[in-house]
Amino acid sequence: MTVPAESDHPEEAYEFLAWMLSPDQQLEAFRADGLFPSTPATYEMEEFQNYSDEYFGGQNTAQIFAEAAEDVSYIYKGRHYGMANEEVLEALMNVVDGSDAEQEWQAAVNRIDQQMNR
Repeated sequence: MTVPAESDHPEEAYEFLAWMLSPDQQLEAFRADGLFPSTPATYEMEEFQNYSDEYFGGQNTAQIFAEAAEDVSYIYKGRHYGMANEEVLEALMNVVDGSDAEQEWQAAVNRIDQQMNR
């Protein structure tokens, strides 16, 4: 989360983010709307740890998902990821529609090179 430098109310924006990301608020959002907490401190809270889900036979899904979330590795994708990903997806869709795979790959690489060298 960030507060843009251009913000007219950076202090208020920061206060909102601090509130929204606090463990207590994360627990409340989980309890009220089923939103999985992004704050690991919430995983240690008793109410979160004792949560069970009848849909899954009463299993403690919150704890299962918390353990999985803590095991996720961060992956840096780079500043050009979005653009490159769109070009590759476009090429793949063209192949699905019948275009030559090698030609589409080369065209995608060329478009990515052009955009990165602007």
